[in-house]
Amino acid sequence: MAVECPLCSLSKRERVLYEDDLIYLADTKELKGHKVRVMAVTKSHAPDPTFEERIRATVKLHEYMKEHAKVFYIVDSTFCSVPEHFHIVACDDEGGGDPMLYSTPRVRFPL
Repeated sequence: MAVECPLCSLSKRERVLYEDDLIYLADTKELKGHKVRVMAVTKSHAPDPTFEERIRATVKLHEYMKEHAKVFYIVDSTFCSVPEHFHIVACDDEGGGDPMLYSTPRVRFPL
């Protein structure tokens, strides 16, 4: 019996903050000490996104976070929970103490 991918069915279970033909933007299940923590998930079930999917995910995360946090990070998918489905996470810099954030490749904004 095949297990349904939790990211493929994301829009059925989670509040979607943004959606287009390539990606969803949604809150993460756990804030891990942050006030704002969201993820961009590709609609296609693949570990390696197309260039357009990767750019759209990054741009939409950046736009959302600019409105919701003064300083924030977009985190690489190195330690992602569902490696067979591409997604990236952004979080504010309020969490202090999230060890995975500080051991994961990330980009801090504003640059």
